[in-house]
Amino acid sequence: MVGNTTPVVLMVDNDEHLLAAVRRALSGCFDFVTFTNAEQALEWLGENAGRVELIIADMVATRRGDCFLQRAARNAPNVPRILLAANMSGMSLRDAISQAMVTRVLAKPVSVSVLKDAIHRVMRLKKPVRKADSKLTALAVNAALDRGDFRPVLQPRFRANDLRLSGSEILCRMPMLEKDYSIEEIFASCHNHPVINRLTSQMMTVMINMAPRYHDLMGDAAYIGLNLSVY
Repeated sequence: MVGNTTPVVLMVDNDEHLLAAVRRALSGCFDFVTFTNAEQALEWLGENAGRVELIIADMVATRRGDCFLQRAARNAPNVPRILLAANMSGMSLRDAISQAMVTRVLAKPVSVSVLKDAIHRVMRLKKPVRKADSKLTALAVNAALDRGDFRPVLQPRFRANDLRLSGSEILCRMPMLEKDYSIEEIFASCHNHPVINRLTSQMMTVMINMAPRYHDLMGDAAYIGLNLSVY
């Protein structure tokens, strides 16, 4: 291991080249423990759950990544999980989010730079537990919208068969609130509250206003999705 202070990341993928590239590029920031076999990864996790700070699983390598992550969650319930998937159906994606409580889904093929950015983002979202009286409320989110504290982030998606750009996902970010709360906490505080409708509406307005830019980047037939999921 690199050292006790280096965050340990468990990664399961059947692409040895990707695992090697990730280890080379990110070994200075993270201590990667990699497997191509899901069962071996689960066995290792059962013995080392207290050391792991992030789990990354490939859908193909684990023969249903969401099931692997469900089992991993039982061993390490507080460790965030990233799922790598190519051509994932809407139903499979919902299953991964709701059952395996995936923190982030990344479309494959994924570059090392995109993966590095996702890891850093997930790591930044891990915040210390606060007292109950500091819990974020929907009214605080509404006040943030009044201040204009929201912006879109464009995440590209690529086709697995030819690596061509197929569309993008628009992620919502709230920079000021995210200094004290994770994006998951922000969205969860809006659950069943009208403020989530307001946020969705304002993000849609931003997307419409940015349509010319999206067209220039992706062309006429590109698909764009808006992600306000808690996970």
